[in-house]
Amino acid sequence: MSDQAGGAVLIVTREAPPAVGPHPIRVAKLAKYLPEFGWRVTIVTVPESHAWAIDETHVDDMNRAHVIRIARLLASLVPPMDAATVRLAGEPQPQRTTEDRSLSRLKREAARLLIPDRDVLWALPAARAVRRLTSGFDVVLTTAPPFSTHLVGGWLALTRDRTPWIAEYRDNWTMNPLYRRHGIRASVERQLEAALVRRAAGIVVISNAAADEMLAAFPRAQGRVHVVANGFDPDDLPTPGARARAFEIVYTGSLDIRRDPRPLLVALGRLVTEDEEFGVDLRLRLIGNVAPWVHEAARRELGNERVISAGLLSHRDALAHAAKAAVLLVITTQRESGAAGMTSKLPEYLGLRRPVLMLAPPGPGRELVVRLHAGEAAEPDDVEGIRTAIVQLHHDWKTAQERIADQESLGRLTRRESARQMARVLDSARLRRHST
Repeated sequence: MSDQAGGAVLIVTREAPPAVGPHPIRVAKLAKYLPEFGWRVTIVTVPESHAWAIDETHVDDMNRAHVIRIARLLASLVPPMDAATVRLAGEPQPQRTTEDRSLSRLKREAARLLIPDRDVLWALPAARAVRRLTSGFDVVLTTAPPFSTHLVGGWLALTRDRTPWIAEYRDNWTMNPLYRRHGIRASVERQLEAALVRRAAGIVVISNAAADEMLAAFPRAQGRVHVVANGFDPDDLPTPGARARAFEIVYTGSLDIRRDPRPLLVALGRLVTEDEEFGVDLRLRLIGNVAPWVHEAARRELGNERVISAGLLSHRDALAHAAKAAVLLVITTQRESGAAGMTSKLPEYLGLRRPVLMLAPPGPGRELVVRLHAGEAAEPDDVEGIRTAIVQLHHDWKTAQERIADQESLGRLTRRESARQMARVLDSARLRRHST
């Protein structure tokens, strides 16, 4: 094989379109853009029936990839998802019976016994399939979470297969508060991750902060950690709408106790009470998998007329609403992602060229918003800081002086650029393999 860039990559991922969420989108965009840099893509993933919700928006992005779908163990005996929880994006959720809820609780309790997570039941048959396939590929890329996906690459390395394995971390693992365990399980997972990191030919993370965190935990990974940031795809973005007629703050994604919006709601409620004009202008639109108590708290603080609950929409429809916003809201907390988190929605928000309200602990997301002068940032639990940021954004909106990212900066935040960075990692692994 020549030393030219490119080759064949096998991507192993539990999450891929038409499943809902940011992780399937990242996989879809690699499938779309890696061929521009010489890489032919094959994807090993789960059947569509394993998804908790369906969104067809990005299925076409994988047209140039060959997709192999492997069911998890026991799928024929115990369905991967309860019928009541599988729904199409944008459609109302089916009513769940007491029996459905009891079965879900039983499955959750049983899943807690599996290490590193319940998707080890998929990783085992996936590993067998990948072992049969590797002779036809230059590099294997496993992408997680769920972190059991990396067991596929670890097993491949353990069998001394010469195909290099790259482990992509869309979230860091044992050092991340979101996935932190306790007691014996924490020790087992830390040792498991250390063993996997030792065997990987390369490790991909999404931010410089995540790379620093990885190297602090695993110093022997020095020289093998690469940053491939998230981005946005200009092809996905609708034409920006006319200036919003209301001061509408739009949130897209999940909201629950880990991503707690109550400090924001308190700040907005105080402003509604203090400033009559602000109260007339304000609208809060919540799109996505938002816990019922969040909707109730929002209406209690702001009044029914100011809260719009849009439910779960397709990615395309969610972006259409976001393009018309006065302000786009990001909430990420220390509990959710620690200091290294970099939510994938932020590049899209910046690409939509709407002002951003970034509620996050110090880290790469806040730094990006501040550096690009693209909005306001505050700590997610600092009510007074959030209030000050909203007052400034409302003033900007009233005076038509909205701050948005400049086009030159946005060029470095695209999915094509992310694929270019990933292609360099794959090229390096392939060339090292053929030079040994």
